[in-house]
Order: sequence, then structure tokens, then C-alpha cells
Amino acid sequence: MSLVTLKSSDYAELLDSLDDGSWIFVCLCADWCGSCREYRPQLESLAAARKDVRFFWVDIEDHGDMLGDLDVDKFPTILIQKAELVAFYSCIHPDAKLAERILQSMMDESPEKLHEQAQSSDERRMWQKDCSFRTMLQNGLDAAA
Repeated sequence: MSLVTLKSSDYAELLDSLDDGSWIFVCLCADWCGSCREYRPQLESLAAARKDVRFFWVDIEDHGDMLGDLDVDKFPTILIQKAELVAFYSCIHPDAKLAERILQSMMDESPEKLHEQAQSSDERRMWQKDCSFRTMLQNGLDAAA
């Protein structure tokens, strides 16, 4: 797969297409951020190599409507999600090898372990409510209506 740059006009179509239970990797970034601009080619290479994961590039300046109350203040922030479950949400060092290691460690966990981890702390429980890419897309649709 390739790295998909999110467009507001794609919210509804993407929301419908995420029902397949695939792994999702979202990079929340800002065009003005030099680290993000340098990171993007690395992430494009990772996305091209990982056909089993859907990769999205979301410029928070262009998609503030979908973020709701979520405050993204460090870049790049990544979100890794499987179906409805947010497995990882954090700012990371802009290194695709690190991103791939984090992604693979999430994918190596059993569904039971992922669900257990999702409920293991207040922060992770908040991820399930506020950091879901599906929820973000729905927020964007609701804001446009």
C-alpha cells in the first residue's frame, strides 16, 4: 500500500472502508514542521513495504475539524489501530525503523492481550474514546454537516 494523504472529501469513503478490521497507521503531522517533512519520505517507504497495513498522513492544520478536543502538540504523533482498538498513540522520534518496530510489536500481540492493554490505564482508556481514527473521521463528517 501507499501512504494516503487525508483529504476532507475522503472522510465518508474512508470511514466505510475501515470496517475490514485491518491495521491502520496514522501519522498526525503539520506541514510547517521540518521534522514531519523529513519524516514523510521514510514513512512512504515503510508504507510501500508493508502491504498489510493502511497508512495515512494527516496534517492537523488541514483537519482540525476531525480532531475534536484532541490536542496534538508534538510531531510526529502516530496512531496505530486494529479495527476499533487503539493499540498505540504517542509522539515518537521521526524514524521509520522505530515506527516499524512499534507497529510490529502491536501486530505480534494476541487480540486478547491488545484488549487487556487497551484497558490497562486511564491514558489507554482515553485513547479508545478520543484517539480512534474512525471517531476522528466521524467528527470530521459531523463538523461538515
